[in-house]
Amino acid sequence: MSTIKGMVIKCVTALLISTVMASGLVAFAASNPHSTVVIIDNEKKVELNTHRTTAEEILSDANIELAIGDKAVLSNLEDGTSVLTINRSFPVYITVGNDTKMVKVCGGTVADALNAANITLNENSVCNLKLDTVLSKETYIDIVDVKYVTESYEETIPYTAKVEYSSSLEKGKKKVTGGVNGTKTVMVKKTYKNGVVTETKTLSTTVTKPAVDKVTVIGTKTTSTNKNTSGVKSYSEIKTISTLKAPASLKLTSKGIPTSFKKKVTVQATAYTDHSGIPCSTGVMPQTGYIAVNPKVIPYGTKMFIVSKDGKYVYGYAIAADTGGFIKRRPTNVDLFFDTESQCKRFGRRDVVIYFL
Repeated sequence: MSTIKGMVIKCVTALLISTVMASGLVAFAASNPHSTVVIIDNEKKVELNTHRTTAEEILSDANIELAIGDKAVLSNLEDGTSVLTINRSFPVYITVGNDTKMVKVCGGTVADALNAANITLNENSVCNLKLDTVLSKETYIDIVDVKYVTESYEETIPYTAKVEYSSSLEKGKKKVTGGVNGTKTVMVKKTYKNGVVTETKTLSTTVTKPAVDKVTVIGTKTTSTNKNTSGVKSYSEIKTISTLKAPASLKLTSKGIPTSFKKKVTVQATAYTDHSGIPCSTGVMPQTGYIAVNPKVIPYGTKMFIVSKDGKYVYGYAIAADTGGFIKRRPTNVDLFFDTESQCKRFGRRDVVIYFL
């Protein structure tokens, strides 16, 4: 009897244990029901039945990994379905001055990208995009540091050289006045981009010291006080273009022709002027009276007296001192030096008679 009673007790105990375990399993299953999760990864869409409740767990079950910068957002729909959206990150390049850095983002705006890159704009910063511009894979952000600087500097005003003729000054004499450079203050506005000047704009120019032109006065007054009745004139009695001092032995007829000469030729002459400061071929500085020749035709140092064939110009006493650029095309021609361009234009090119002294 006791044996049967013991067996009954064991059976009842086993039944109770089985009932309790079954109840536990039902309770566990009820607290962790399966649900449908739609996973959207760019253009891919996957449905997964799972009892997982966090994005990390669902991604683990689906064997989906997130890269640095990727974000997963889990949201529940009204029909009980959950949607897990994976936002994949993409690079955005930001250039500041000469440095470029890359940050990975999943979207947002230019302001978000700058914040992610720890870049703060200041009052001199100019960005190529508005801060609320939505980011994309093609977004490139360029930030330039722009500064405007106003400054001034002194600049030289070169003087101008002028030549004048005066009948109140004796022939052959010169009087030079002036020849002083001036100064002016220039105010400019410079634009610096990333420390480099990209634009300079002149704001004002103020003359602080005017230039004083250099004026060379050449005398044309004759000093002879004796009336000449012989028909022979001295060189100083003739108004000439040349300012060279002629030898005292040079005498001229009443028509301005040397009374004595070795020979005479008629050639074509061209007027020119040069105030560059470059000496002639013979080393002397250019001035009226020193003329350019073909040294194979007229040797350097040859002394001459020159008048125009039409009688309008008496160039006067001249010395061959330079070489002209005409010698290949017009080997027998000469170039006559004049002080001003206006004189050159009036004379131009014309035939002259050269008397070799």
